[in-house]
Amino acid sequence: MACSDPPDAWEIRRNNRIAERQGNRNPFIDIPGYAARIWAPCPLFNSDITANGFTANWSVPITATKYYLQVATDSLFTNIVSGFSNLNVNLSTSKAITGLNAGGTYYYRLRSYFEDDYGMWSPYMQVVLESPVTATATITPSQTLEEVNLDGAIITLTLSDSTFHDNVLIAANFTLNNAPMGLSVQSVSYVNSTTATITLAYTGADFDVNYPAFSVTIAASEISVDYPVTSNAVIIHAHVEGTTTIALEGAYLKLTITPVSGAQSYVVYGSSDPFGSYGLITNAGTFGTGSEANVWRIPADYFTENRHFFKVSAIL
Repeated sequence: MACSDPPDAWEIRRNNRIAERQGNRNPFIDIPGYAARIWAPCPLFNSDITANGFTANWSVPITATKYYLQVATDSLFTNIVSGFSNLNVNLSTSKAITGLNAGGTYYYRLRSYFEDDYGMWSPYMQVVLESPVTATATITPSQTLEEVNLDGAIITLTLSDSTFHDNVLIAANFTLNNAPMGLSVQSVSYVNSTTATITLAYTGADFDVNYPAFSVTIAASEISVDYPVTSNAVIIHAHVEGTTTIALEGAYLKLTITPVSGAQSYVVYGSSDPFGSYGLITNAGTFGTGSEANVWRIPADYFTENRHFFKVSAIL
């Protein structure tokens, strides 16, 4: 609190000298706020403090016909909160104040109205509102999301400052953002009150550009906050088909892939049947480094069949 006219040094000294001679002190000098309490309702304490409001509580003066409340964002009361310049609160001893800015600092004071005039303002009281807590969600894929592994990919979703309402999670309440056409939520499985796993399904066509801001939005109906929550963003990497030349190099088979602009790495697929299924064989060989980052070598005796076919793609 603050007093509008606190005792000066002379008054304090005089009070001390009188106490030395008479053994009693002037309580209005020692505690200046007592003077205000006689005629003005004085702030006592704050209650029900939230991010957007609080309840002001004050004392009862010796007499008054009405009380008037003032709320501001500064202790000089130059920036008055709309509606609280001189609010008539009758003779109540508290007032719930809402609609304030989350996490803000506010000041309030009161004064009495007598039969025909106002009394002095009381000392003020400060209140600091709670800072808002915003729920968040984090998605963590079980492996790097790529064009070739989207169907059946599993993502772990973790909530912070929120929980699921129950253990029955509806796939339709989980929306995929910035995703390739044909990617959908196949199922959502409850793990615990803050964790779920999402299984993806993909029936779309090949794509040649990355999706760098893939995220998931959880509807408010699934969680304990009254607003939807969108997760962090992860990248879905495109695979761009490339061309390669094949040559024998000593005991190795050498594939030199035509560089693709923006490629982070390359992968190799192989099959003994040009029209059959191609399997990933990147790890069976070794990519070079530096200027040979696009060159893949594998021991020639790795293959048991007379002929083998390859496909390559660049991961953007």
